[in-house]
Amino acid sequence: MVGVGVQHPVFEIQCNGSCIRYRIPKMRHRRYWFLLALLAAGGVARADDLDTYVKAQMKKHGVPGISIAIIHSGKIVSTRCYGVLEAGTNKSVTPTTLFQAGSISKSVAAVGAMRLVEQGKLTLDEDVNVKLKSWKVSENEFTKTEKVTLKRILSHTAGMTVHGFPGYAVDAPKPDLIKILDGSKPANTPSIVVEKTPGTVWNYSGGGYTVMQQLVLDVTKTPYADFMKKTVLDPAGMTDSSYEQPQPSDRAARTACGTYQNGTKVKGRWHLYPEMAAAGLWTTPTDLAHFMLSVQHSYAGQPGGVLAKDTALQMLTEVKGGDGLGAFVEGKGSELRFSHSGRDEGFDAIYQGYASIGEGAAVMLNANEDSGVANRILKVIAGMYDWPGAERLTAPNKIAMVQVAASRLAATAGYYSQGEQLITVAQGAGKLALKVGSMAMDDMLPQGNDTYLLPDQGFKAQFAFDSAGVAVDCKLLSMGGKLLVTMPRLSGLLRGVRATTDPDPNLTKSVADLLLTLKGDSKPLAQAGYLAPGAQRDFANGLDEFKDVSAPEFIHIDELTGHKLNRHGGQVAKVADFRVRQAGRQRFLLVYLTANGLITDVDLADD
Repeated sequence: MVGVGVQHPVFEIQCNGSCIRYRIPKMRHRRYWFLLALLAAGGVARADDLDTYVKAQMKKHGVPGISIAIIHSGKIVSTRCYGVLEAGTNKSVTPTTLFQAGSISKSVAAVGAMRLVEQGKLTLDEDVNVKLKSWKVSENEFTKTEKVTLKRILSHTAGMTVHGFPGYAVDAPKPDLIKILDGSKPANTPSIVVEKTPGTVWNYSGGGYTVMQQLVLDVTKTPYADFMKKTVLDPAGMTDSSYEQPQPSDRAARTACGTYQNGTKVKGRWHLYPEMAAAGLWTTPTDLAHFMLSVQHSYAGQPGGVLAKDTALQMLTEVKGGDGLGAFVEGKGSELRFSHSGRDEGFDAIYQGYASIGEGAAVMLNANEDSGVANRILKVIAGMYDWPGAERLTAPNKIAMVQVAASRLAATAGYYSQGEQLITVAQGAGKLALKVGSMAMDDMLPQGNDTYLLPDQGFKAQFAFDSAGVAVDCKLLSMGGKLLVTMPRLSGLLRGVRATTDPDPNLTKSVADLLLTLKGDSKPLAQAGYLAPGAQRDFANGLDEFKDVSAPEFIHIDELTGHKLNRHGGQVAKVADFRVRQAGRQRFLLVYLTANGLITDVDLADD
């Protein structure tokens, strides 16, 4: 049970490794490998493992700064800070450093909307068009029998469009909310409309929350940031938080600078989000901890909660797709947890709290980190505090390995495919290592029976072999053994494999032409008769990662019939392998071909 094991008799603040104690946790955007951000391993980490783990992850993945707050037994017991506000500077992250919360904004915004429900100013099941005055949801074939309601917006079951928002550079023209809803310039997202019958399916929509923002404005006739400050932020004790866009100068001085996955800093430090309810919250992990405590107090019917008990119960009841009203929910009884993650340009964040036992944590990064560092830190904290029902991360130095013959490791290594993402499995000393796209390698520790544990990602890999003893696919499993995805093997690793003569010279010619076209040095892709339709569409704007790639040298072709691998809408039958050079180093090019020989995707790879 929670509370047994690690005890914290003092409140601690840790910044960049020092501890003060007071008596009283360019990849192409179309290719996110989402499993890395969602999974975590079993086992319990010692309290001192958190600092070690965070620092190692920051170094490995190039994260400038991280801030963490931990709730235990109904109190904030630890606030830990690491790194710097901005890459390349020496100004340290502190507990009051402000981060953009991304979609966590929705959880806090949902509480504001529910306060209006409690006051009788809004109704959960009423057509929102009844109270909307400045703008209306357009009626269409999907709204004939079912309507967009507040409950459906909050639970992402309203059937509305626009998944998320990129925000606006600080020096770019900014649309007002009506222009964003209409998708008219200078808005950079399409109009928000109903695309599925409301109430029938779960369909994540930041657009729906933007409609809710307008609904609140029309009902309260109060600027949204002011409404949220008075109604939720101040009552919840979130004194460092604000929905203001932009932040006033005194608060802007405390903001972290956003950083993209490739290490590039966000121009102007961060983007502006007039879509405040969906993505506009500036906050700290400590304030998110206060938010979780407020929800926990409300759920228990205790003083200190912003909402009434019945309202909190309703918010933390699943509607569809694991979604309550403003937060994702899982577990039952003492294991009931509510959570949300968030991403704005250059910022990632996640929180998870327990509804009834006073546990939780929030993690915020000034980086877009596609391997899921924030989520894994949360799992380390789960192990430290023995969270019931939660997935946990095992400290890698505590995992024993079995011995595997070098020949078996070599037969397992190769290139694999997960969706439209290239996965490299490389051979190491007595183990394997897995690489997602251009990210850092993650150890795969052999556990026997061709099963490997990925301690840094929190799942298992099980390889299957053909009669010749060569791996044919890799099954990713949860720590409990549940099959998550099967990744077909594309080919063995190509380092040291000699180039040969292409039996079909037209293929090499087409690949060379494609490389030139992707760099903008040749004819438009629409004229490339060797491309499958989906590739013509998706590569229309070129791909920056192919800049400075040399002419290809053919190596060989691997047959993939039967793997049911699909790239950009084209069924893959073969993969042709080529050697290229880029920036003075050898690389490899994997070209995916349909049964009739059309190119439907390409990947650059390293061994």
